[in-house]
Amino acid sequence: MRIGLISDTHNKFHGGIPQAFAGVDAIIHAGDIGSPALLNELEKIATVYAVLGNMDSPRRFPQLSDKLIIEVEKIKILVVHDIISPEYFVHKVTHFTGSSKPDVVVFGHTHEFYFGRHQGIYFANPGSATSPRDHRHPTVGILKIQSQNQIDLQRIELPE
Repeated sequence: MRIGLISDTHNKFHGGIPQAFAGVDAIIHAGDIGSPALLNELEKIATVYAVLGNMDSPRRFPQLSDKLIIEVEKIKILVVHDIISPEYFVHKVTHFTGSSKPDVVVFGHTHEFYFGRHQGIYFANPGSATSPRDHRHPTVGILKIQSQNQIDLQRIELPE
């Protein structure tokens, strides 16, 4: 299973996204989308799952919430936008999911690519597809799921 991860687009659709996400099974947008039109563009590539970011108005996205739980191939994925520190958030994760922990937490907000594992949970942030921190390349990610213990995030730098 290959899932395209994107975040913090802020109403800009980078022209490199269709090529980066060619062949993915689904796309997860981790918030700060900007406009519904951007989600429509992503839907042309694959099924899209998305959450609200701190800059997204619930009025513009009435179908979205600030968290989403997806299960694919017996892998539980929690999607939220605003996590500053996975090390801190790992202690609050069951607040969002109930009694069971997710296998993966997908998040955005920091505009910085991140992939790590804390207390058995993978944390994945694709960075920003349009506004990276520190003038780095815009990035997206491909979450590659083979099993509960074989999960990886491929970093894809988009052309400037």
